[in-house]
Amino acid sequence: GRAGGGQGGEGAASEVRGFEPGARGASRARVGLLQAAEGDFGQTIRLQPDFAHGHYERGVVRSQLGDVAGAIEDLTQAVQLLP
Repeated sequence: GRAGGGQGGEGAASEVRGFEPGARGASRARVGLLQAAEGDFGQTIRLQPDFAHGHYERGVVRSQLGDVAGAIEDLTQAVQLLP
């Protein structure tokens, strides 16, 4: 745990934790490590379930992996989360 945790900075900390696997996923997707990228984007979504871009990125990777149903689910969720 963190010392003094609790109120205040939790949202920002969550955004940072969500960004790290998302950035790693994008890097892995660029070099063709699609299954690893899918896992990274999944971690991003677990940390930030309302982050539309995480759903979008995982949907794109799932499409490239041939998981059409998973891609449609993620891309639909991404559209629903957009403002």
